[in-house]
Amino acid sequence: MTRAYAYAMAVMLGAAVSAMAPQVVSAETAAPGMTQARMSTIKGSISGLDLRSSAPIVKVTDAQGQERSISVDPQATAVLKDGQQAKLDALKVGQQVEVSPVMKEGRQLAQTITVTTAAPAGAATRQAQPNAPAEPRR
Repeated sequence: MTRAYAYAMAVMLGAAVSAMAPQVVSAETAAPGMTQARMSTIKGSISGLDLRSSAPIVKVTDAQGQERSISVDPQATAVLKDGQQAKLDALKVGQQVEVSPVMKEGRQLAQTITVTTAAPAGAATRQAQPNAPAEPRR
């Protein structure tokens, strides 16, 4: 009898602990309108902008060529350029960006858009060959 009682208590304790554990919500299982945890950062170049419409978006094309449309909230989306707060109008097609989106109301919403600056042309070549001999003077 003691063994059965101990087993029953262990099962009930396990059920109680799992009921109190936080539930992970994915894009597929979220209720409409429910805000979810942050999604993966999107890195790429801005391939399109529609900031004047009633549902503003930024289109970002990643290194694999996949274009993603991310909604923008003019009141809530933070834009950072050169480490400083900037306005949405500072975004231009062709800029390299990192977008930190969240799922909200069934769509990707940009929480932060960081404009990244590319290294000067040739800088990667110089770093890749730090011990290369200098060209002879003529």
